[in-house]
Amino acid sequence: MRPLVRWLPILAIAATTAAAAFAASPPLTRITADALAASPASNDRDARLGDWARRAPLDDVLWVLRRPGSQLGKAERALVQAAMDHTPAARSELRRRLELRRQLAEATGRKTGREVLELESQRPRASVWNVGAVLPDAGDYAGYGEALRVALEAGLAYGRTSAPSFDVLMAGSGDNEPARAIAAFDSVSRQCAVVVGELLSPPTFALAAASRYTGVPVVSPTATDESIGRSGPLVFAIGPSSEERGALLARAVLEGKPRKVAILTAQSSAGDPFVRAFAAAAESLGSKIVRRDTYASGTTDFRVTSRGMRTFGVDVLFWDGESREADALLRQMSADGVSVKVCGGSELSPDRMHAMTRPLLDGVRWVSDDWKLPTAQQAVLDSIAKSRSERAGAIWVRGFLAGRRIAAAVDAGARTPAELGARLRHRDATRRTAGYLECTLDGASLPVYVVQRGKSVDPTQ
Repeated sequence: MRPLVRWLPILAIAATTAAAAFAASPPLTRITADALAASPASNDRDARLGDWARRAPLDDVLWVLRRPGSQLGKAERALVQAAMDHTPAARSELRRRLELRRQLAEATGRKTGREVLELESQRPRASVWNVGAVLPDAGDYAGYGEALRVALEAGLAYGRTSAPSFDVLMAGSGDNEPARAIAAFDSVSRQCAVVVGELLSPPTFALAAASRYTGVPVVSPTATDESIGRSGPLVFAIGPSSEERGALLARAVLEGKPRKVAILTAQSSAGDPFVRAFAAAAESLGSKIVRRDTYASGTTDFRVTSRGMRTFGVDVLFWDGESREADALLRQMSADGVSVKVCGGSELSPDRMHAMTRPLLDGVRWVSDDWKLPTAQQAVLDSIAKSRSERAGAIWVRGFLAGRRIAAAVDAGARTPAELGARLRHRDATRRTAGYLECTLDGASLPVYVVQRGKSVDPTQ
């Protein structure tokens, strides 16, 4: 025992020095605690994090807990316990997930691989401040995937100063490959409470299936199949929906006195939601649909159709088809001296017409199939895109809106995947059932343009 006695004064001095150094360290903030959590593991690091977590606000601790268990090491258990101590009993979903994470932290390295996998399958480490992006990183769509990722980050960061920031975890889906998309989802959903992706419908449906299994929400930014939002309770789409576009167009064109309306569509689109919604809204506004016609795709002879409008006393023509067919229709109506208000979708945009046809479009109204951002938000995207020698088009807007809606849900209090899904749901029952996000809450609008002198003008601007 005598050699040990000889070392006691030295050990006492060392302990006193360490304690003094610990006490002299400046108090941790959310930012410095997070930086400390990213540093190499040590007993001192873990002790400081644990001491900070016991006093820190719940959200600050949860934000630091967005880091993976492999990085937090032994400090994870102290952080999780502190978060549980701070969580009110009424937040049962959050408490349940923290308990699962505590079990996972304790099980890692001690229990069998199967027990760990069972816990991990419930995604207890999925953080709302980690946003997954499953997007193509090969083939023709890789550039679009990268643009959407940049726009998503911009949307998540917009207007945030002191609030906790978000991390985007990117996982490539190859060349829009469903199998690669599922593998990418499996990877990022272990840390992310929501996943944005993919670009095309087939791989997006694969992500929707994975969402059902894991309980992690999926936000589809660009998939064209409008049934995607109905494929799972936690699957969402940016929109706008065809029903929303049709109803908005009808209100813009027909509000006021009742009109006689004709509906002319290509056979392939006669039953589309866009057409049905316009017709339903028109009748609800007191207008009468006096004629419904369809034509085969590629038709260029509209003589009978044009002259029939005069016979039925048509005031407004709703048309839906391809721009080359509209070109032939408008030329025929001009030749016959038929003057009616024409309206429809984006195929009536002057940008899609021959230069010689554009003068015939004056007075035409068409509803966009993409959201329009407020000027300040669009300016942010324009600046970022310009720095990359790109243009901030529709895909930028959709990525930005996905980020804005996710950030708004978190700022409103969502702290688990289930809570995030609940916060993302639309207030309107019909659009909620269809899985659409309520992008108008972020200032987005759906413009109905009027063509004047060959150019589209937003009359609200």
